[in-house]
Amino acid sequence: MTATNHLGKPTSRIDGHAKVTGAAKYAAEYNVPGLAHGFVVSSAIAKGRIKRIHTDDAVAVEGVLDVFTHEHRPALAPSDEEYKDEVAPPGSPFRPLYADQIHFSGQPVALVVAEEFEIARFAASLVRAEYEPQAHVTDFDAQYERAIGSTQPHLPIRGNPAEAFDQAVVRVQAEYRMPVEHQSDGDVRDDGGLGR
Repeated sequence: MTATNHLGKPTSRIDGHAKVTGAAKYAAEYNVPGLAHGFVVSSAIAKGRIKRIHTDDAVAVEGVLDVFTHEHRPALAPSDEEYKDEVAPPGSPFRPLYADQIHFSGQPVALVVAEEFEIARFAASLVRAEYEPQAHVTDFDAQYERAIGSTQPHLPIRGNPAEAFDQAVVRVQAEYRMPVEHQSDGDVRDDGGLGR
């Protein structure tokens, strides 16, 4: 069996023309009967807990089907193991709408579900949360040594990467930092909502 190297070779994308001309349809653009739309309400604090969350105004909007919060949601799996797979990192995984604790800025605190996206977005603006803030740290470098890391890969290593790195003609060693990004069918916005 001969291995084919595709690195550095141009590859045609079947949907490329449609995407660059704006003709491509994304999942959020298909309207089917009975389709519901959701809009996430994000935390206004970086760490603490939710004292109260007011959803009555949002629920009262015509076309809103429900507003899910940590107090009102379907049953969720009770243990960390049920949220992990074979490549999950160590530690407890994040479980949205699981409890009143806020662990990071922009954390989802509610999900408004409505008959139309615009209705869900508007109703989400009516959800009000009262918080009990706690001190938080935003200096990454100051907390680096306390970070949870893994020294072992989650999957078996093939070959000898250390030897290959040592023998490489060109080596690149760098540290990259990127802000949090949530990808979806819409545009990502700072407030955690999805634009169209």
